[in-house]
Amino acid sequence: MNHNNNFNFLRIFAAVLVCITHSYAVTGNAISESLHQITNGYFYLSSVGLYIFFFTSGYLVSYSAATSKSPRIYLQKRALRIYPALVIVVLLSVFIAGPLLTTYSSAKYFTAADTWKYLWTATGLRIRFRLPGVFETPLFAMTGFNGSLWSIKLELELYALLLVLMVSGILKKRRLLLTLLSILIIGCVLLNIGSQHFILIPDHKNLLLACSFLFGGIMQTKFISKKYAIYLLTGSGTLLFARLTGLIRINIM
Repeated sequence: MNHNNNFNFLRIFAAVLVCITHSYAVTGNAISESLHQITNGYFYLSSVGLYIFFFTSGYLVSYSAATSKSPRIYLQKRALRIYPALVIVVLLSVFIAGPLLTTYSSAKYFTAADTWKYLWTATGLRIRFRLPGVFETPLFAMTGFNGSLWSIKLELELYALLLVLMVSGILKKRRLLLTLLSILIIGCVLLNIGSQHFILIPDHKNLLLACSFLFGGIMQTKFISKKYAIYLLTGSGTLLFARLTGLIRINIM
C-alpha cells in the first residue's frame, strides 16, 4: 500500500478528539464537553475519534486480508499487530505502574486477586480495568486503569469477522457485501432515531463502530462507488441530524 497518505494525520486527529473528551471525564466534568452539550448529550468528541479509528482500521485491515496469501498469514499479521504491544503494556501496568501508583503496601498489592486478574487483559478477550489501590481515592473521578483498552476486544472480534468474510468468499461478492452493510447501517440509524440513549449503551455503540470498520473495508476494496457512498452517508447523517435536533421524535423500541 502507498504510504504517501494522510492516515497518520487522521489517527493523530482522532487521538486528540479522544484525549479532549477524556480530559473532561477524568475530572468528573464530562457533561461540559463541547460536542456533548451541542448534541444535547448524544455525542462526544471521542465518539467522532472512535469512528475515525475504526474506519481507518477497517480500511487497512481489509487491505491486509485482500493481500494475504492465506488465512494463516492474515492471522499472523493481526496477532503481530496487537499482541506484542498489548502484552508489554499489561506487564508494565502490573509490575511497574501499579506498584508505583497504588496506595496499598507492596505486599497487599501483590497478594490482591485483582492484581493477577489484570494479566487476563493481555489476551485481549477479557479486559480488566482495576489495579488494587490505583486511582481509587476520592481525588479521582474515575477509578479505571487503562480504560481505553476496552476497544481491543471489539477490534479482535472484527478481525475474526473479516476472516469469516474472507474464507467464505463474501469479501469478494460486491452486491451481497453492500447489501449486508446497508442493512446494518440503516438498522443502526433507525435504532438511534428510536432510542434517546441508544449510542450510550456499550453493545449498541460497538455496533456503530463495527459499521465504521466494515464501511472502511468496503471503501478499500473499491467495490463501492463514490455516488453510493455519498448517498449512504448523507442519508444516514441527515436522519441522525434530524433526531439530534428534534425534527424526528418517534419511538420504535
